[in-house]
Amino acid sequence: MAPLRIAIIEDLPDFRHTLVDALGSVPQWEVVAECPDADHALRTLTGQRPDLVLLDLGLPGTSGLDAIRPLKAKLGSECAIVVLSRSQSGADIFQAIREGACSYLFKSMSRDTLIQAIRDVAEGKAPLLGAAVSRRLMLWIQRDHEADRHGLSDREWQILQLAARGKQGPEIAGLLEISNNTVKNHFRNIYTKLDVHSRADALIKIKGGGPLIDPDSPNVL
Repeated sequence: MAPLRIAIIEDLPDFRHTLVDALGSVPQWEVVAECPDADHALRTLTGQRPDLVLLDLGLPGTSGLDAIRPLKAKLGSECAIVVLSRSQSGADIFQAIREGACSYLFKSMSRDTLIQAIRDVAEGKAPLLGAAVSRRLMLWIQRDHEADRHGLSDREWQILQLAARGKQGPEIAGLLEISNNTVKNHFRNIYTKLDVHSRADALIKIKGGGPLIDPDSPNVL
């Protein structure tokens, strides 16, 4: 049996090295590349011919979500893209699968669970979304159909929920693993769509149409 060739795209060196050690210890698995960001991966992975890419979402530069389609185009449809993220946002899960990821895993899972999940992907077993991920996705889909979002995108709605909890720009950026400038850009778009000029006015306008914060999702993410 040919070894499973794995590439890891993760910006945190300690966590990346932990993944390399854990996955490289599995018989018939070989970590052929470790990349600190998506841009580096897009430049170098073609020659490594990985069978599976383990991809973080919160990367500097090109985000993991934005890298899925280019990675699929470069590496071919037979290369499995597996997201491994701290984010438990239903919007992120949905977007990752829509972009072409074949599975979405949480960084909070144990080493053994991670290895089994990757093995299931490599062997083509279903389901490729674990119970916890599937539940997050289902709750998000249900809320998405119920909520009047005034034309706001998933990310803009997510940012407003965090703002409603009193989170400030840098804290929102950290929770969503995006830059503070990106948060500011999202707020500018929110103000334009809602025809308001401040965060307080945006929250008042949204709350006028019903509850903004989902009581079943205390951490939003």
